[in-house]
Amino acid sequence: MLPQNLTKESIIAIIAGRGRYPVVCAKNIELAGCRFVVIAVDDEVDSEWFDSLPSDVKTRISVGQLGKLLAWLKRSGAQFAMMAGQVKPKKLFHGLWPDVKAMVLLASLKERNAESIFGAIAAEIEKLNIKMLDARSFMKDDLATYGPMSCKKCSVNSDELEFGINIAREVAKLNIGQSVVVQKGTVVAVEDFAGTDN
Repeated sequence: MLPQNLTKESIIAIIAGRGRYPVVCAKNIELAGCRFVVIAVDDEVDSEWFDSLPSDVKTRISVGQLGKLLAWLKRSGAQFAMMAGQVKPKKLFHGLWPDVKAMVLLASLKERNAESIFGAIAAEIEKLNIKMLDARSFMKDDLATYGPMSCKKCSVNSDELEFGINIAREVAKLNIGQSVVVQKGTVVAVEDFAGTDN
């Protein structure tokens, strides 16, 4: 998933949300011998990690400060950027104070869901000649593997598994979430606006 023109001199901008993902991503970028800069979104990012970074490789923005994001990316010298970590979906609706650039972007969208908004932001970043990387870049050793990942044996019959997969696909089509819990042919839980953790 890494671009062929990535070198040890490359600078990767991490647009960091919540959780361990941005922290692990930064560690893996360093292990690959590359440099990174961090743009922390609001108070989402791990503050202990963010505070430990040198001041010249980091900044903090609020959701909606697209102009500031783009200006800082341009000054950072980054050739690549990636989004890592979650931004709570409710931040897109509560307490959002978009700057002019963000208002223009939002007004241009037919649908304002996470996929369309983050996709439009990625397109704006690429206009700066900064290549957007897949969020899985540098994360090969940290991604889920195929099949069971726990030590505990779990027997799921193929009908129940197929039922769960079909429900998850339909939920994903609706842009609600990507995860479901099913038991004995019944949907027990569906990922929603609150996020995956719940």
